[in-house]
Amino acid sequence: MSTSSPSASGADSAEQAKFRETCDSYVKSGLTRNVTIQFLINRLIGMGCDPPKGFIRCMDCGDKQAGGGFGVVEETVVESEKAGDGRVKEGTGPQASNSASSSHVKENVARRSGVAQCLRTDEDLRKQLDAQKEGKVRLKLLPEIFLCQQHLRNEEHAHQSMAHELIHAIDLCR
Repeated sequence: MSTSSPSASGADSAEQAKFRETCDSYVKSGLTRNVTIQFLINRLIGMGCDPPKGFIRCMDCGDKQAGGGFGVVEETVVESEKAGDGRVKEGTGPQASNSASSSHVKENVARRSGVAQCLRTDEDLRKQLDAQKEGKVRLKLLPEIFLCQQHLRNEEHAHQSMAHELIHAIDLCR
């Protein structure tokens, strides 16, 4: 997932760096001092879903008004299988016989993967779902929490957002 800032000017970058620093401190304090967050993390671990390092991340969510979000959609291009003689096997992907179509699918996946999850639109998700239905890609929901660093009002808001998103993680773990 990309964590690069959509606003790249020097002043905006400095402002985003300050937001990031503040958000990171909120995450650290939540993980070390907030009993609700600690309980939810321990619940995940107890269910057998150990959160990976970097499970909770701060990022620039642009103008999207949200405290955070849960889940990252991983999109993998379905490659066609070839027989030993180099011919494409029947029924191994609708784009198998058309390399231009396959190249177009790969370009679309690469473009979408370059957009931070919190900046993706409903149309992006619809295109991903359509491509999956057509057998061109495989989608997988990866557990990750992101906090929108510039929209957090204070530490309490950050902790509430973390707790809310951790509940989604527990639901996915079930």
